[in-house]
Amino acid sequence: MTQTVLVTGSNSGFGYLIANTLIAAGYQVIGTMRDPKGRNASIAHELKAKGVKIIDIDVTDDHSVAAGVELALSQTDQIDVLINNAGVGTLGWQESFNIEDLKRVFDINVFGVQRMTRAVCFTLPWRL
Repeated sequence: MTQTVLVTGSNSGFGYLIANTLIAAGYQVIGTMRDPKGRNASIAHELKAKGVKIIDIDVTDDHSVAAGVELALSQTDQIDVLINNAGVGTLGWQESFNIEDLKRVFDINVFGVQRMTRAVCFTLPWRL
């Protein structure tokens, strides 16, 4: 049985590399990204051509996460592995960041991970 892996942030960086590596190794891969029909259309098309299923998920939005995970499950029946890769970094002096800058980082890097983990885990048959 082929395992299904959902990779967030598959449009660039490590997420892109992970999606490519897993699809080449024979896994069923669901790559998520924001705006796969707009600004990320070319990368989405490239990954689709390799067999990656592309789903639009914004990890900062509860509805987007829930809808995206449900869509992924409707296309694959299961998610065996979740790779919470979507993230952002900051560069500069911490004292120069305003609170909104830091909230954005936490919303993606901390709360986004929790949103995705809960959405995937609570769709599994054994429920956490």
